[in-house]
Amino acid sequence: MLNIAKGTIGLHFNCLSNAKLVLTDDLVTEMLRQRKVASLVDETRFDIIEEEPEQAED
Repeated sequence: MLNIAKGTIGLHFNCLSNAKLVLTDDLVTEMLRQRKVASLVDETRFDIIEEEPEQAED
């Protein structure tokens, strides 16, 4: 049960068991940024990242 300002939300466990974690580029970038700030990432162990220019959608 989740209690929120507008009321209580109940979810069946079966619905949650099929939930999937979605990692987007933004989430991965933020995680790496936070690890870098915390000095948990040794950048010398990684290759240089080359980004491809974004193409305009038709």
